[in-house]
Amino acid sequence: MDVSNDPTFHSDLEKGLDLMWSNKLDEAEAFFHEHRMNKTRHALHHAEVLVYRSMITELETDRTKAIEALNKTIELAESSLTKLAKNLQDPTTKNEHLDTRIALADAYAVLSTMEVLNESRVRGLLHLRKGWKIYQEILDKTRQSNLPNHL
Repeated sequence: MDVSNDPTFHSDLEKGLDLMWSNKLDEAEAFFHEHRMNKTRHALHHAEVLVYRSMITELETDRTKAIEALNKTIELAESSLTKLAKNLQDPTTKNEHLDTRIALADAYAVLSTMEVLNESRVRGLLHLRKGWKIYQEILDKTRQSNLPNHL
């Protein structure tokens, strides 16, 4: 995974998010598609586009694509966290590690919703719990550190 030293690492996401929130889902999907295999945030937002589309169409095939994309996002995040954990002394890497953990929790939360809608309530609740535990760990560490409280 390419870990950028640029503090504006995610600045390129704004265009894709604008497309997504403007209901230009095909364009947003294409925007996030390019980096979805190597950047966790891109993978997450790509999956979110598919989730929104599945909510609109209510097609099982779209829901399945969204769930698959969320699972791939989780795999990428977990793999990235392992790599990033090797260099947490570097502030940029530490920030990306935190952001990747947040993206992982987000992916679990959204996946849980999709699974409940897909009649997999127990699996959905287990994934919601996993996501919540990650959020709680981040919140606890934020409270114990010098990080701003708005995280």
